[in-house]
Amino acid sequence: MVILSKSMKVLMLSTDKKIWHSKSAVRERMREYSALVEELHVFIFGKANNSNIIDGQLFLYPINSRNIWALFIFLFKSSGVIHRRQLSKSDTIVDSQDPFELGLMALLLKIFYGFKLQMQIHVDFFNPHFRNERRRFNLQYFLAKILLRHANKIRVVSKRVREYLVNQMGFDFKKIDYLPILFNVDYGFNKKI
Repeated sequence: MVILSKSMKVLMLSTDKKIWHSKSAVRERMREYSALVEELHVFIFGKANNSNIIDGQLFLYPINSRNIWALFIFLFKSSGVIHRRQLSKSDTIVDSQDPFELGLMALLLKIFYGFKLQMQIHVDFFNPHFRNERRRFNLQYFLAKILLRHANKIRVVSKRVREYLVNQMGFDFKKIDYLPILFNVDYGFNKKI
């Protein structure tokens, strides 16, 4: 993972709508992440009737679009945040939840502002069964192969994906962090949602 510190600022691109629910496990996880850095700015893509939310060091921004306009809305909103919060390439990273459409938008921020880029892989999109399921998945596969080359770090949740990146695509093992998503069995039993 890109080394985080209390002086770091993170721009995260996500599609997880559960973050809008203040008592959800996703929001709690984002609060925990935000405690590790100076500021965590999360841009959430998809239809949602929400406005910007500030929750401590956690800043949430809706991108209320599911089409090409999302790119322009995101670039407009993120540019405003970058300038208002005075984010610089020396203390800011961009973290993309996937190496597909969100990865493309994250790469644009890397190109425009010089930020370090981390991409996350949550699915085994190298699997031919995944690629052949829908035409869109096949396009995402080819997009990811291009975009991942521009990432400073890649976070995977599966050893199989890490091995594919290293053995089949030639990535440096040190560039890839294996961080599985841990399931908290007690969460549903001990906390009210």
